[in-house]
Parts: sequence; structure tokens; C-alpha cells
Amino acid sequence: TIVQTASITDEEKMIKYIQHHDNIWPEVKSGLKKAGILNLHIYRVPNTLQLIMIIEVEYNLDLDKALGDGSDYRTCPIAQKWEEMMDDDFHGGWKRTDN
Repeated sequence: TIVQTASITDEEKMIKYIQHHDNIWPEVKSGLKKAGILNLHIYRVPNTLQLIMIIEVEYNLDLDKALGDGSDYRTCPIAQKWEEMMDDDFHGGWKRTDN
């Protein structure tokens, strides 16, 4: 299990972020599964702009290799667009809490 955190810059962006994740693109969902993600949940810390993501992965999965730049996941243009949109428009990237 991997735990990461991110902060959204304002409430309006938080609402849009939640709306996007309520309607995650099918190519992103299937790409994550193919990359070795078993379960992924994002929670908002109540009354804050803080997010916590809990990721269950296949045994010994290197998350950076599975999902990072140059990965098979990132070669899918739709997944790449999704990840860039989330990073650029909403939170600027996730920070691991377990290393």
C-alpha cells in the first residue's frame, strides 16, 4: 500500500477535481489496472484543501516505473493528457508519505 498527499489551491478547483474523479476516463482506469494498480482511492481531508490517495499495488510494484514518465501507462495519449491536466490544473503532483 502506498499513501500520497496533495493540496488543491482553492475550493472551486477542489469541486472540479472531485467532478473529474467522479467521471474518470475509461482509458485511465484501464491503464492504471494494466500498470499494476489493484485499488486506488482518493479522500478529501474534511474542511481542508488536502487530498490523501491510498494505492494498493501488485507485490513489489515500482510505482514510478509503472506510472512515471516513459512508462507504458504514459505512452497512452489519453492517460498522459489526464495526468498532465490533474498536475497542471489542480495539485502539481502527489507527494509520497511512506518513504
